[in-house]
Amino acid sequence: MNMKKALWLSVALLTTAPALAQTTKFDGTYAGISGQSLGGTVNCPPAPTPAPLTIANGTIQSQSGGFQGTVGPDGNVVLHDKGSNRYQGTINGTGLLKVGGGTPRCNFEFTWQKR
Repeated sequence: MNMKKALWLSVALLTTAPALAQTTKFDGTYAGISGQSLGGTVNCPPAPTPAPLTIANGTIQSQSGGFQGTVGPDGNVVLHDKGSNRYQGTINGTGLLKVGGGTPRCNFEFTWQKR
């Protein structure tokens, strides 16, 4: 490997390593705690307790396949359900993950706790 490529690789590794270290602090399994319908412009169905989530390296996947998304190094979460509806929220310092969102007609809130 020539010196220019070696230097570039070293810089690339140094600049990405802190970002990975920050997002991995949220890695783990999160148990579904509650689902709540917040209402909307129509009679919205009740929200079930969500299935567990797994977070690995900033990527979120529901064990049921119902949600997938990302978590940033600051704990900001963006999830999408099977219908591509968007949910956003945060993971706090105690491992409580809470998101809200849904369809244009119905809003929901889901909560998980890190095990």
